[in-house]
Amino acid sequence: MAAFGQRLFSKVGLTDDQKAQMKEVVAKHRPALQTLRQQLRAARDEITDKLLRPDQLALASRMKDQLRTLHTQMQSVLGGQP
Repeated sequence: MAAFGQRLFSKVGLTDDQKAQMKEVVAKHRPALQTLRQQLRAARDEITDKLLRPDQLALASRMKDQLRTLHTQMQSVLGGQP
């Protein structure tokens, strides 16, 4: 389970049985989720390569950097490792 999911579910007070069930569900679906993530990345890259102008690509890159910074800040607030 991703670190964010672990932190989230630790905050709601799952029982040991519920935690075990969560791990089973996550493990069961992990391969399918990985495949979907790869497909989404490929589609995003295709859109980027075919549709965006250089100035739009530069803006998207800056926005992505800002999101990474915000994500790191959120992780530090939630107690996770960046």
